[in-house]
Amino acid sequence: MDANAIVGFMGAFMILIAFVSNQRGIWKDDYLVYDLSNFIGSVLLIWYSYLISAYPFIILYIVWTGLSLHDVIKALHTKKGQKMESLMKGTEK
Repeated sequence: MDANAIVGFMGAFMILIAFVSNQRGIWKDDYLVYDLSNFIGSVLLIWYSYLISAYPFIILYIVWTGLSLHDVIKALHTKKGQKMESLMKGTEK
Protein backbone atom coordinates (compact mmCIF):
# COMPACT_ATOMS: atom_id res chain seq x y z
CA MET A 1 0.00 0.00 0.00
CA ASP A 2 1.41 3.38 -0.97
CA ALA A 3 1.46 6.55 1.15
CA ASN A 4 -1.42 8.11 -0.83
CA ALA A 5 -3.72 5.23 0.02
CA ILE A 6 -2.75 5.41 3.68
CA VAL A 7 -3.77 9.09 3.78
CA GLY A 8 -7.10 8.21 2.17
CA PHE A 9 -7.77 5.31 4.52
CA MET A 10 -6.91 7.40 7.58
CA GLY A 11 -9.27 10.18 6.52
CA ALA A 12 -12.12 7.80 5.72
CA PHE A 13 -11.55 5.89 8.97
CA MET A 14 -11.74 9.07 11.06
CA ILE A 15 -15.00 10.17 9.45
CA LEU A 16 -16.46 6.67 9.78
CA ILE A 17 -15.49 6.47 13.46
CA ALA A 18 -17.30 9.77 14.06
CA PHE A 19 -20.36 8.61 12.12
CA VAL A 20 -20.62 5.19 13.80
CA SER A 21 -19.98 6.67 17.26
CA ASN A 22 -22.71 9.23 16.69
CA GLN A 23 -25.18 6.63 15.36
CA ARG A 24 -24.52 4.36 18.35
CA GLY A 25 -24.98 7.23 20.82
CA ILE A 26 -21.35 7.12 21.98
CA TRP A 27 -20.58 10.62 20.68
CA LYS A 28 -23.14 13.37 20.34
CA ASP A 29 -22.91 15.75 17.41
CA ASP A 30 -21.95 18.59 19.75
CA TYR A 31 -18.94 16.72 21.20
CA LEU A 32 -15.59 18.26 20.35
CA VAL A 33 -14.09 14.85 19.57
CA TYR A 34 -16.84 14.26 16.99
CA ASP A 35 -16.17 17.60 15.30
CA LEU A 36 -12.39 17.19 15.39
CA SER A 37 -12.61 13.70 13.93
CA ASN A 38 -14.75 15.00 11.06
CA PHE A 39 -12.45 17.99 10.52
CA ILE A 40 -9.18 16.05 10.49
CA GLY A 41 -10.68 13.24 8.42
CA SER A 42 -12.02 15.63 5.81
CA VAL A 43 -8.69 17.48 5.58
CA LEU A 44 -6.95 14.17 4.93
CA LEU A 45 -9.54 13.31 2.29
CA ILE A 46 -9.01 16.68 0.58
CA TRP A 47 -5.32 15.86 0.33
CA TYR A 48 -6.02 12.33 -0.90
CA SER A 49 -8.54 13.57 -3.49
CA TYR A 50 -5.95 16.05 -4.76
CA LEU A 51 -3.30 13.35 -5.01
CA ILE A 52 -5.53 11.14 -7.15
CA SER A 53 -7.02 14.08 -9.10
CA ALA A 54 -10.57 13.45 -7.86
CA TYR A 55 -11.61 17.09 -8.10
CA PRO A 56 -15.36 16.70 -7.44
CA PHE A 57 -14.51 15.12 -4.10
CA ILE A 58 -12.25 18.05 -3.24
CA ILE A 59 -15.32 20.30 -3.40
CA LEU A 60 -17.29 17.90 -1.18
CA TYR A 61 -14.53 17.69 1.42
CA ILE A 62 -13.85 21.44 1.41
CA VAL A 63 -17.48 21.99 2.38
CA TRP A 64 -17.25 19.18 4.97
CA THR A 65 -14.06 20.71 6.38
CA GLY A 66 -15.59 24.19 6.59
CA LEU A 67 -18.67 22.96 8.43
CA SER A 68 -16.58 20.83 10.77
CA LEU A 69 -14.19 23.71 11.49
CA HIS A 70 -17.15 25.95 12.30
CA ASP A 71 -18.38 23.35 14.80
CA VAL A 72 -14.90 22.93 16.33
CA ILE A 73 -14.63 26.70 16.86
CA LYS A 74 -18.16 26.84 18.26
CA ALA A 75 -17.45 23.93 20.63
CA LEU A 76 -14.20 25.49 21.85
CA HIS A 77 -15.91 28.83 22.35
CA THR A 78 -18.81 27.24 24.22
CA LYS A 79 -16.51 25.20 26.46
CA LYS A 80 -14.47 28.31 27.24
CA GLY A 81 -17.65 30.25 28.01
CA GLN A 82 -19.00 27.48 30.26
CA LYS A 83 -15.71 27.28 32.15
CA MET A 84 -15.67 31.07 32.61
CA GLU A 85 -19.27 31.04 33.88
CA SER A 86 -18.50 28.33 36.41
CA LEU A 87 -15.42 30.23 37.58
CA MET A 88 -17.51 33.38 38.03
CA LYS A 89 -20.09 31.44 40.05
CA GLY A 90 -17.40 29.64 42.04
CA THR A 91 -18.53 26.20 40.91
CA GLU A 92 -15.33 25.19 39.11
CA LYS A 93 -13.90 22.03 40.66
